Amino acid sequence: MSPRSIPARRHLDKLTQVETTLVYQNSIAIHQMKWWMYFRHQQKLQTIIHLFLQHFQAVGLMNLLTALKLTYFIMEICKVHKSRDTETTKHNAIKYWTELLKIKPPQYPYLG
Repeated sequence: MSPRSIPARRHLDKLTQVETTLVYQNSIAIHQMKWWMYFRHQQKLQTIIHLFLQHFQAVGLMNLLTALKLTYFIMEICKVHKSRDTETTKHNAIKYWTELLKIKPPQYPYLG
């Protein structure tokens, strides 16, 4: 096995673990892994784009403003969760779910 294929194998193992643990389809598991990777590597623009598209796909064009708000709230949750600010995390999570449940989407975004 070449040295370059070892990291690829590790990613494949992680993907398989995510699929098995969360009972997600392959595409959802890949999506989850990507946005967390972007977030961990502080690629803020990539994270925002990825999460927005995830929300936009779930809520549709008619709820574009909602998709933007949901993306903002989840980014705030990620930011303060990292600093272990549980009260602000809780506050933003309530805002996120209140906004999402207002529109009663036919599909919920996969956030992991």
